[in-house]
Amino acid sequence: MIAAAGYQHIRMYDLNSNNPNPVITYDGVSKNITSVGFHEDGRWMYTGGEDCMARIWDLRSRNLQCQRIFQVNAPINCVCLHPNQVGQTRPSADMGVRVRGLVIG
Repeated sequence: MIAAAGYQHIRMYDLNSNNPNPVITYDGVSKNITSVGFHEDGRWMYTGGEDCMARIWDLRSRNLQCQRIFQVNAPINCVCLHPNQVGQTRPSADMGVRVRGLVIG
C-alpha cells in the first residue's frame, strides 16, 4: 500500500494491483495532511497536518479508522515513528518537538 494525502483527504493505493483508483478513501480531515507514515508491520498508519493533530489509523480493515488523536497547539510539519516503533515524534510550526509514547496492540 501507498498513501497520498492532501487537502481534506487520504487516498490509499494497492501497489500490487493494476487498478489506478484508490482502494481506500477518507475525506474527513479538516485541513491539509502534511505527513504520512507506516508502522513496519503495515497494520497502522500515522498522519500529521495543518489541523494541529497527529492521528494513528488502523489499516486492518478496508475502511480507514482513526484510533488515536494527539492535539497540539500548532500545525504539524512532520510525523515520524521512533525507531523502537512505540514512540512518535512531531516537530511543529511553533518550533517545538513533541514525543509521545504509543501503545499499539
